[in-house]
This record gives sequence, structure tokens and C-alpha cells, in this order.
Amino acid sequence: MKEIVLLDNKKETIFKEITLKQGDEFNLELEANPSTGYFWEFLEPINDSVIELTGEKYKNNNPGAMGTSGIYFLTFKGISAGNTFIKLAYLQSFNKQDVIKQLQYLVTVA
Repeated sequence: MKEIVLLDNKKETIFKEITLKQGDEFNLELEANPSTGYFWEFLEPINDSVIELTGEKYKNNNPGAMGTSGIYFLTFKGISAGNTFIKLAYLQSFNKQDVIKQLQYLVTVA
């Protein structure tokens, strides 16, 4: 996986490329802390004829403690040959202009 990181003031933008075969699955593991009001949001719909979101869950790093961070898991499956982007932003629902981190994945299904 190739990765490019750009920093712009407070916002970090990461570009990655993912290549997989039809029928293969891949996971994105995203650090998150919902207690701060921040969450991951898709910036645009994915091309679901190329990949499909098959699962999502959140796992707290310390389940007994309040206000701790965890990992947000997204699972995708390659459906048919082609390219699509996954574009995500880490932001607060009440202030969508204040994006802390942006992730962009170019996904190629061969």
C-alpha cells in the first residue's frame, strides 16, 4: 500500500492506494474517540458496483474506562473490476467544517 501524507494547518490528509482481487476483503482500522464528539464520516458515496461495505464496528481500547479512544473498523469486499475512492473525514457532527483528519483511498479491484 502506497501512502502520501499532507499537513495543512491542523488538518492531516492521507492518501493510500489499495489493490485487491474480486471477492477479497480488506479492513480499515481508524483511531477514534467518540466521547470527544468526533467520528468518521464518508465524504461521498463509494461506487458499490466495485466495492461493498460489509461491516463496521467500534472497539474501545479500555472498555472499563470512560472517555478513552478505540478503533473503528470498516470492512469492504471487492465486487467487480474497476476503481473507486473511499473518502473519510474525522469531524464533529455539530462542526463539520473543523475536519481534523481526512483519509482518501484509491481502491482498485483487479
